[in-house]
Amino acid sequence: MLNRNIQRKYWARNLIKWNKKKLLRDLKEARQKNRIGNLAFIDLYVAWLKRTSNKDWSKRQKMFSDSIYKANKRLKLNQTHS
Repeated sequence: MLNRNIQRKYWARNLIKWNKKKLLRDLKEARQKNRIGNLAFIDLYVAWLKRTSNKDWSKRQKMFSDSIYKANKRLKLNQTHS
């Protein structure tokens, strides 16, 4: 997914005069920033896991999985056959 700034910069009306090298450089920078943010989130999550008891973690996992099950049941999603 493109960064919003990049989306604005290369909106449809500007595509006629786009600079491919600059676009690729901007995309590379956005991907790098995204990667740094993802790694920071992983670090925070690992720190949370280390200080959380197994009982609390299990309770939260159950709440999460139950909420997905209920949402799926509420939306009555059809199974797709591959």
